[in-house]
Amino acid sequence: MQILRGSALGTLVGALPGAGADIAAWMSYAISKKFSKEPEKFGTGHVEGIVESGSANNSALAGAWIPALVFGIPGDSITAIVIGVLYMKNMNPGPTLVHAATRRTSTRCTCCSSSPTSS
Repeated sequence: MQILRGSALGTLVGALPGAGADIAAWMSYAISKKFSKEPEKFGTGHVEGIVESGSANNSALAGAWIPALVFGIPGDSITAIVIGVLYMKNMNPGPTLVHAATRRTSTRCTCCSSSPTSS
């Protein structure tokens, strides 16, 4: 249960531009402590807090890709670098990214596969 709750919270927080994995981990730790049957054990290495905050941390990094690819807004430093690389490759991140990539791929596939057939 802790892994699912931490992953869901981490993805949601990671999708917010500027809110990083640290914020997701701290929020997840606080929620885990609030809903725990043994909150007095938190702060001593209790496994519930470690598991939930770790899963939130990891899923926040994955959630940072949502605003980067959909809107072109970097969620963290890695997605900012990837957006820069996409611009260098003449691919504008945002709503047109998938459409343009599909158009390029289908053009290449039709050019490669449209060889004349001999009958």
